[in-house]
Amino acid sequence: MISRDVQLAQLLATGGYEMDREIQQKIKEVVKKFSSADMFLITIAQSLTWTGHAIDKADYYQKTLDYLERGSEPALSALKDCSGRHGTENLRSTVFNWRKLYGILPKIDMSKASLDEIIDFHNKSLEIACTARKDGKIIGIGAWLFCAPFKILLCLYDDFWSHKRIDEIRMPLGIEVIRGVKKMIRKKYSYCESIDESMLSEEEGGIVEGLGTVEIVQAVSKKIARDVNSIVLHINSGFWKLGAGDL
Repeated sequence: MISRDVQLAQLLATGGYEMDREIQQKIKEVVKKFSSADMFLITIAQSLTWTGHAIDKADYYQKTLDYLERGSEPALSALKDCSGRHGTENLRSTVFNWRKLYGILPKIDMSKASLDEIIDFHNKSLEIACTARKDGKIIGIGAWLFCAPFKILLCLYDDFWSHKRIDEIRMPLGIEVIRGVKKMIRKKYSYCESIDESMLSEEEGGIVEGLGTVEIVQAVSKKIARDVNSIVLHINSGFWKLGAGDL
């Protein structure tokens, strides 16, 4: 008889897989439309539509990529027509700071990179981002905004889904994912027995502060994925569905 823990793990893995296929289809459409753009910058642009910073439409991607790649001030100004629920200045500030951060990151062609190379870039970039935040060189890029582009990349490249190192890429959290984990804590699933709800804040905070919560949920996700032969990428999406009430 399958335990209630494994039953939920299977549900998270299956639901997350389905969601990741949907994400994959969307990013493929954007990549096809902006095929000459830097792949990592495309994922940054798309991640801001997830958070509600921006409206998901073609001219948003064009303007954002024009600024991220070339520093086009007119493109940054024109984002006023693409801002979402957080307002124009918030969107502009986030895109502005992403360009600053991108400028000091190692350069990599994501369209040709191996998973090992992406993991190395992920770790080095995280270290650089944390240092830049501590030094006051960037603002407004927390753990979610940093991790989300990497999730989008992994959704796009499903060849990596069978790679044994894929779970080393940290996944973004956000309100729905945190709520999903808290549901498991309240229902006393064994995967979360060492976690208290007070350890998980729905408010992200800065990148340095937010990483602690990311690592907690990443560790839980690895345990769940291992039990059902899945990957953290899918479990992360499964948590999102659970928190949103879709599972």
